[in-house]
Amino acid sequence: MLPRISLALSGALAAVMLAGTAAAQDCPSEPAFVPQSAGNRDVAAAATRVERQEWRAAEAFGWRAVEGASSTVQGAAYVNLCAAVAHRSRDQLMAICDAGVAMSEIQWTAHTNRGAARWMEGDLAGAAEDFRAAAELAPDEPAVRHNLALAACAAE
Repeated sequence: MLPRISLALSGALAAVMLAGTAAAQDCPSEPAFVPQSAGNRDVAAAATRVERQEWRAAEAFGWRAVEGASSTVQGAAYVNLCAAVAHRSRDQLMAICDAGVAMSEIQWTAHTNRGAARWMEGDLAGAAEDFRAAAELAPDEPAVRHNLALAACAAE
């Protein structure tokens, strides 16, 4: 009889341990960044590099796009540049991300990337604010849900 109790107890313990592991897996460890494309070759190239996580190239294309793009696509250029600079130099990071939001305020990608950059800078409250703004614009986007989960886990 003792082996059955022991087996049942070990089964229950394993279930609790797996449940804890599943809960931990639901909490992302890093914020998600997203690319934004527009009708400009350099913006599209920067977006592709952000998607591939090729940060050096994304930054180079991003700066070219900011300098040469019309004001209608500069917002997208700043959104991509925000992601790239967050992973490279972080020089002027928040000014770049703020410009992306200012020029693309209705774009969920701008709020997502600024929030992710804020997260990386340690501004968790500001990041959560941006993640909520992105969620209002695009609640079903995977990156938005990912970042909301990240903020929720940090709040626990």
